[in-house]
Amino acid sequence: MANILMVDNAVLPSNQSAAIVCEWMAAKAMIVLANLYHIIVRTLAWSGVAAIIILSVIPAEERPVPGNWISVIGHELEHFAAFALVAGIFAIGYRFTLIRLMLLALLFCGGIELLQISLPSRHVRVSDFVIDFIGACFAIGLVAAGEKFLTRVV
Repeated sequence: MANILMVDNAVLPSNQSAAIVCEWMAAKAMIVLANLYHIIVRTLAWSGVAAIIILSVIPAEERPVPGNWISVIGHELEHFAAFALVAGIFAIGYRFTLIRLMLLALLFCGGIELLQISLPSRHVRVSDFVIDFIGACFAIGLVAAGEKFLTRVV
């Protein structure tokens, strides 16, 4: 009687079992790693969204100040970098179309500015909205270009 092995409800003869089990385990490991990767990236993306919301609605005097280097790079670059980072991570974590990602960025950037209307210590600025949206679109475009390049290379 030949030795047999069960893998995912499939009966395998013993002479094929070792190679198939190795392939099966490698495939399962890749699936687990891919799922873990998506969980981590999506958690980072939503944490970034939460951080931007919190930093946008707390009173201006309670908002953490990054230090003297921010006066060198400027308020606009701070906005650009924050929204670009979050949008880039969001674009990596979610496989939405380019148009859908940019529409979400438009709504989010506009919503952040609108949240500040009723806050006495915050200011609603069209320039902040424009810089935020440009930063988000820049990162989304960069991720899309990187994905297109990587699929062409690989």
